[in-house]
Amino acid sequence: MKIGDRPLFYKNQPGDAPETIENQAGRVGKKRDVAPPPAQSAETIPPAASGPPPAQVASRGESPGARERPAVVAQAAPAARAPAAQGGVPGGYTQASRYGDLLFISGQIALDPRTGAFDSDASIEVQTQRAMDNVRAILESNQLTMANIVSVTIYLSSLSNVVAMDRAYQTYFRQQLPARSVVEVSKLPRGALVEISAIAGR
Repeated sequence: MKIGDRPLFYKNQPGDAPETIENQAGRVGKKRDVAPPPAQSAETIPPAASGPPPAQVASRGESPGARERPAVVAQAAPAARAPAAQGGVPGGYTQASRYGDLLFISGQIALDPRTGAFDSDASIEVQTQRAMDNVRAILESNQLTMANIVSVTIYLSSLSNVVAMDRAYQTYFRQQLPARSVVEVSKLPRGALVEISAIAGR
């Protein structure tokens, strides 16, 4: 094979000198050995150009960036507990609670248990009677009587009323009087003159 009028030689036998090509100018040049390109592994393959993910198709009425924002879960605030109204007294009030064979009766003032009405103009004797009636009603609802009372605490807005209070108080006991504490306080609910709590047992 010839290029123009000059022969082209290929030497492919082992041990031969590198292949030569005689160019048209008469100079002999060495053919450069070109190494094949290295195989690209998964680690050497350059990653695809980074960029934002393709935009998702927004649903009808939804802005394009709505799906990209994280959803905010709104936790509803716990519902406010309605204040208990036991005998017309607001707040965390329980008329009585049991512990074993004991019944603890919360302080009772001269409230009408049916209507929750309170007469602030009533005398200390009348208020004492109404408060003791409330104590007795709670005892009876728990299958107890006034004879089951073992301790009483009486709160007075003024100790000057202790004698008049005591006259009304003693009429509710036929036998021995229970243990009792009398305390003067600066103020009672609804402006009451007296409040009575008790502990009863079987």
